[in-house]
Amino acid sequence: VKEKEVSEDVKLARVEPWSIYTVQVASVSNDKDLNKVETQLVEKKIPFSVVEIDGAKKVQTHGYFDQESTRSHIDEVKSIFPDAFLSELKIPVLAIEYTSKYSYVESITKQLNSLIKNFEQESAFWQSSKENVDIKKYNEILAERKEIVSNIEKEGKKIDYSEMDVFKDNLLSYTKNLNEKMEMALKSANDKNYNVSESMYLSSMQEYFAFINSIKKV
Repeated sequence: VKEKEVSEDVKLARVEPWSIYTVQVASVSNDKDLNKVETQLVEKKIPFSVVEIDGAKKVQTHGYFDQESTRSHIDEVKSIFPDAFLSELKIPVLAIEYTSKYSYVESITKQLNSLIKNFEQESAFWQSSKENVDIKKYNEILAERKEIVSNIEKEGKKIDYSEMDVFKDNLLSYTKNLNEKMEMALKSANDKNYNVSESMYLSSMQEYFAFINSIKKV
């Protein structure tokens, strides 16, 4: 009976899969080529970030949840990088089994789902804010994210289960990076360097992708 009770106590916490669409401008394997591409993007004030997939560094720009919004930037990017194309970055589901003793796991996944919704809000913000950036609205989005990240950190630090050590370390490393990106994004927005702010947003989502994949490999 006790074994049955234990097995029935196992629950599943999920973070749903999601996707963003980007304009990919290059896939490079060495730093020299990467620096050359990045220099051009910085000069043209095009928001961009780099994600490593299968050993290659993918340089991506204009990352949005809405495919058509991303597509609308292809011609602009192609004028500088003729081989640019629409790319989908698919973030897989995160599913973690836990028991009531480790209920903080469910809390973490709920906060991660909230984080994704917050990314969606910023995606919609940049889609509609190309000409007139509403700094008040932008501050509200990042303030909400800061609270979500703080909650994730608080719950993440409670993890005291050795088999989740890698998850804990990678999660807290990700939240630390998120906080740094938010600081840079806010400072850049106040200085009207919106391309840098949008780059931080894209980088935050790419790093989430890397974080989830690091967990999948454990």
